[in-house]
Formats: sequence, structure tokens, C-alpha cells
Amino acid sequence: MEYFDDDYFSVPSYEFLRRYPNVFQGTQMHVWGTVVKVISMDSNQYELVLWVNVGPVEYEYSWAYPEYEGAFVLLAGKTGASWYMQGDTLDVYGRYISVETIEIDGTSYTIPKLNVYNAYYDTDTAPNDLYRYIEKFDVSFIKRVASSIFGDDIEVRLPIVGVDITQEQSDMWSEVIGHAPCYTVELEDQSNAKFKKFFFYTDTSNLERARIQDAKDALAGYTGIDRSIEFAADFEHFFFFTYDQNLRVLTLEYYDSSFNKIWKREFTETVSAQYDYTKNNVYLVANNELYIINVETGEDTFPPSYVGEKVAVRKMSDGILLISPNQSDGIMKVDLKGSILWRLNLKNDVYSVDGLQVLDDRLVFAQYYWESAEDYGTRYLVIDNHTGDVLTDAVSIS
Repeated sequence: MEYFDDDYFSVPSYEFLRRYPNVFQGTQMHVWGTVVKVISMDSNQYELVLWVNVGPVEYEYSWAYPEYEGAFVLLAGKTGASWYMQGDTLDVYGRYISVETIEIDGTSYTIPKLNVYNAYYDTDTAPNDLYRYIEKFDVSFIKRVASSIFGDDIEVRLPIVGVDITQEQSDMWSEVIGHAPCYTVELEDQSNAKFKKFFFYTDTSNLERARIQDAKDALAGYTGIDRSIEFAADFEHFFFFTYDQNLRVLTLEYYDSSFNKIWKREFTETVSAQYDYTKNNVYLVANNELYIINVETGEDTFPPSYVGEKVAVRKMSDGILLISPNQSDGIMKVDLKGSILWRLNLKNDVYSVDGLQVLDDRLVFAQYYWESAEDYGTRYLVIDNHTGDVLTDAVSIS
């Protein structure tokens, strides 16, 4: 579950984080930065201050980057085997709790507080004020996830040039992050042509790709066919998605852990598709139609309904939330039969969805928009889950 958990907001700017705590209250957040002060730490728990969006520096922090002075976040979490120290660079995943006032070296600061789920330590101590790739999952963790899906008869290795990836792919990864961002997982049983080897990525935050990506055609370069795997909610089955961009055909297949195909669905003339799923159903928007598909049989639970093009789908306890790329009816909530419960017009078209979280009676939606070279940024909306009324509308200018 940790491997597939990537529903976190990133910090748009420190000023925005401090100015609109009601937007982020209770949300899951992803922050990174340098530890500037350990407030307290014992074998059970710690509190420390993170200087956000700034990597390690060799100088006293207040002099090295004065424009960032005071951009602090208070972190509280459980102490692990490795204790954090001043100067460490951490990649942090947690929940925004509140704003608190604390004293740092005799100066009072009012700063946001996060309860930490996991923090990943950057061992590279070279001075750098830019975000660098911090590996979230190591090879032992990847092996555990891969074994959960494919069993123990697998080989896990770094991608090999000429065997798993092209030289061009290797060069690109080396230039951008210095190393491969994934491991190759190859199955010993090659009897099923669809299940040979896959890339398991070591950082699943803000992915524009699948977490688990089919790798058997990687040497051929991009073929126009995308394949990816998703765990089913029972962790005993999985979905295999194949999208042929040339033919515009989306294929969804459902397998058990022994690679027996239980059912298959095809959706032709598909330009874009978004989905969510639960233990009982898959909620898929393809060809502007909302399909609710029974997981056990692959048949429609309800007849498909027209909802238009969507860029995000979320199944909720009392309905389905749909995000459109257009500002007209930009957010729509429907019941299980596709009937509209409420709809909301946005002020801008949705260039991309930068976050969408459900918090009891509130929805928090981050929408990246681009109107012109002078007008672009991320709009954050806090919405009443039951009525669709906007409670907060705030913009972070990029």
C-alpha cells in the first residue's frame, strides 16, 4: 500500500502555505528540505524544523540563502533506526496538522506543522539548492512489492544497457538524475508473452508514468503502445492496461496472481481515459462515457452514461467525482447511475490536476492553469462535498 500511495500535495510556495492553512488543514503533503534545528528527539519520537525547498549548504543557513530565511516547517514523527541531524536533506510525506509558534535560537516563528508518515534521507551532501532525486524505495522494498505481484520466481536488477534499455535512455536518466529511477523485474516463467519483465520505479510521487511499467519492448524505443499494471483492491488480482495510441484502442484485462485472465474489455476510438477502482467495481471514463464495471465478471454494473472528457476520476463513498479539462462543468459529482448530484464551473481550464483529496465533508482540488505568459499558476479550491459550494478559492502564482 505504501508503494501505491502517492496522493500528496506539494508545497506551491512557502508564502502560500503560511497564508492559506485552511486549504491544507488535514491534507497529505509532500515537502523536502534541510534540517536546520532538532527541537527534541528520543527513541520514540522527534520534533525538528525543516527549511523547505532548500538543499544542504556549507554555510550558516541565514547567510547562504537569505531569500529563504524563515521558510520553516515543524515536523513531528516516530524515531526510526537512523536519527536525523542538522544539515540532513529529507524528502518527507505526512499530514498537515496546524500552524504553531515555536522559538528557534531565540527568535519566535509561527510555522506549519506536519505529522510525518515517512521521511527519506538524501546521502548526497554536495551543496545544492535545487531538488534532487531522492530514492524513495530501495531494492529490498521493490523485491517485496514485486514478489507480492509475481511470486518469488523473479530476478530484480538495475536496468542493463542493451538488455533492458537503450543507451539513449541510460544517458537521459544519467543526465537528469544521475542514475536509473527504477529496477528491472524479470519473471523466470516466460510462458505468457504479456508477462516477461517490468520497470518498478523507486519514486512514485508526481508520476506522469505508471508505477509498474511493461519493459519488454523498451529496447525497440517507443512503439506507441503503453502497458501498465495496477494492483486490485484485494491485493490478489491485478489490472493490465494496454493503450495503443496508433489504433486508439484501450484494453483492460483482469488477472489473478497465477496470470490467469478472468476477463477482458476493449474501448475503441479512445483518445483519453481516466479511472478509479474499488473492491467491487472499476470506474472508467473512456470515449466520454462513464463505465462502471463489475470486477468479478467484467460486465457493466450500470449502463454507460455520457459525462464528457475527463482528466481525473475519484470514487467516493456517496458518488463519483469527475474533473473536466474545461472550465465549464469543470467539477462534477454523479451518483452510481451517472445522474448529476452537483456541478461546478471553474474560473480557468484545467491544464493539469496537481492534487485532489477527500477530507470528510471537504474536497481539496489543486488545478494548474495556463491562460497566458503572464497569467498562470495553481488554483486551490476547498469545496463542500455535499453541495459543491466553494469554501475557499486561492491562487498560487508560479
